Amino acid sequence: MYRKINDFRLDWLVSVDRTKKVIDTITDETMDQAIEDGHNTLGSLAWHLTQSAFGIGRMLEVPVKPPPVEEQPKTAEELLKHYHNTTESLELGILQHLKEDMLTDHVHFAGQDMNKGQLLRMIIDHQTHHVGQMTVLLRQAGLRVPGIMGPTKEDIAEQRAQSH
Repeated sequence: MYRKINDFRLDWLVSVDRTKKVIDTITDETMDQAIEDGHNTLGSLAWHLTQSAFGIGRMLEVPVKPPPVEEQPKTAEELLKHYHNTTESLELGILQHLKEDMLTDHVHFAGQDMNKGQLLRMIIDHQTHHVGQMTVLLRQAGLRVPGIMGPTKEDIAEQRAQSH
């Protein structure tokens, strides 16, 4: 749970940066990559995170500019652009309209009562969860996974090769 807006903001900036790196790795050809038929795809997960940022803003009662389209964009570039714009709008809405004494205000979300500080923690945890799923799908699609929480297998191999 967050008690200070700036504590959330610092975590949010890191989370968004990591997510952008993952979304930026997606190609138009790999947008439909799923673990198996009927499961979330790289594109649908990225779009879900975009829509979630807008939805959380509504739950927090802060203005967030919605994505200009309702359906998942067809290109990876459009997905990244909409994600960037929506998450930036959420951050701005929080900074301008949510005050620290409001973080203990209660909201009803996903069948449970929680305060706004807990909801802020939840959006970061939610995003981290889906970014983890996306990294697996990137690897399945044959794409290089960005080292968002430390070096990847490829990063380590390159470091070893350079040191020899």
